[in-house]
Amino acid sequence: MLDHTLDELLLAHLKTVPALAALHGYTGHDNADHKLPALTVSTTSEPLAGSDTAFRGEVCVIIESEAHDTTAATHGERVEAVRVALANRAAVIAALNATTFLGSVRALQQN
Repeated sequence: MLDHTLDELLLAHLKTVPALAALHGYTGHDNADHKLPALTVSTTSEPLAGSDTAFRGEVCVIIESEAHDTTAATHGERVEAVRVALANRAAVIAALNATTFLGSVRALQQN
């Protein structure tokens, strides 16, 4: 459940980037057929050393483009926009803190 929440929050954060805003957004848990161009965010997480409060997570971001109407330069700009957005650690943390993410994590820990 933590992965679902994190997927959605990171996707929403990336969709605020102008170069990515027009892409169709999906999470790794969507079973929908992707309409291109698409941005998919999929995360996995696991507790560290059996902890209930510390987690290790991995994020996979996939950008799919149509070859017949997307240039290599446009695709490269989208990839770079993702890299820049995720490299700004303070902005990513602020985006997570601006939501109910922490409350969701605490609720999952209590279940």
